[in-house]
Amino acid sequence: MKKSFLYYLITISLIVFIGYSCQKEYTADVNNNPADTTLNKLLGKWNLTSITISAINGPDVLRVNGQPGDILEFRNDGRVYTSIDNTSDTSAYKILADDSTIVSHYILRGVQDPQGDTITIRKLTSNLLILAWKLDVEHLALDSLRR
Repeated sequence: MKKSFLYYLITISLIVFIGYSCQKEYTADVNNNPADTTLNKLLGKWNLTSITISAINGPDVLRVNGQPGDILEFRNDGRVYTSIDNTSDTSAYKILADDSTIVSHYILRGVQDPQGDTITIRKLTSNLLILAWKLDVEHLALDSLRR
């Protein structure tokens, strides 16, 4: 009887130990996922400080400063809500595996643009976000945002 009780305790202890160890490893993997870190930094409201448009192989063509109320808000639902110059828009977004590229799909009347735009995250800290994207074949846009 003592022997079977001892085996029972050892078995239960091993199950609890293995279960705890596996759970701990899983949590560590989730916390070390670069896309998760980027997403966590990206989520929330950002104030537009400026948009700079430049020729791809040349100097700046135009710089526009953001106004109070010009914002981008990245949400957990995979949407980014913008309000710039009193015009509101919604787009779907996804962070790609390279952890520095966002694909954004404009949404008009509930229909998502299938092609989408590719946006590069140039810099992302807790209070600074710089995004770059091709405006057309000749121009590049650089958006600077702060919290």
